[in-house]
Amino acid sequence: MADSERNFDENFERYKHVKRSPLYYYCGEYTTIKQLSRDGNYCENSLSGLKILDLGCGSGQSIAHFFEKGADQVIGLDISQEMVESAKKYLESLKIPNQKFMIEKADCSSLESVSQILSLDIYSNYFDIITAFYFHCFAKDENQLAEIFNLCNRYLKPGGKIGFVTLNPETYTNFLTFKEVAEDHFFAKYQNITVINEIPQVELLFINPESKEELFSVFNNIFSVEQFQRAMQRSRFELIEARTLDINPDFDKSTISAEELSLLTGNLCVNYFFQGRKVSDLQ
Repeated sequence: MADSERNFDENFERYKHVKRSPLYYYCGEYTTIKQLSRDGNYCENSLSGLKILDLGCGSGQSIAHFFEKGADQVIGLDISQEMVESAKKYLESLKIPNQKFMIEKADCSSLESVSQILSLDIYSNYFDIITAFYFHCFAKDENQLAEIFNLCNRYLKPGGKIGFVTLNPETYTNFLTFKEVAEDHFFAKYQNITVINEIPQVELLFINPESKEELFSVFNNIFSVEQFQRAMQRSRFELIEARTLDINPDFDKSTISAEELSLLTGNLCVNYFFQGRKVSDLQ
């Protein structure tokens, strides 16, 4: 995943302009918190007492959201040093106690890299939940997906859950629909869908939502539900659900323009939420 490290380090200042689309907070993070909470509700104590590992944590916004909902401890890892430093500053600015979070640089697709930060002697079977937002789409193939889930297995408690948001594996099958919904997104657009080694790949072009300036692009792989399920089963997980995102019913729609609201609603179908449960330890 070296290419993604270089992209986000080199374009960090630009990326900050697009990271906090309402799609993240009110859709992706909302759906993740609601579905992974103990009682299936989104409220102040949804994540009360839970220890969470966030893979590809970016600038720390999702981690802050987890603390809003009662998380006991959150550790965030990201391949970009720029993102790591930004996340630390952001969480410190919110006066979150230092002992409740840790943000470090690591290649989240590599157990060797992650274990240098999170020793398995200490953190094996430690976390209640592992989350990731738009991280799995950087895996190069199904084998690397399985390696990521293997890593999750090592760090999750028995019965622990994984929850992640990625690109909708069903939408790409109709390229015209995908393009129509996605290309005019107010912070990014999708283009140039190709198939490499039988895996659809789409170019994601980030856009400054105010100036409409084209910033930089990354390439995302789109894996099918069946590929995710096979990779999870190899790593001793059961797939609980794969679904489109919800939008928080309390979202104040007056805070964005009618155009943005229309685009936000349309883009719900471009993204998918997956939830899995650890069935047993790896042998």
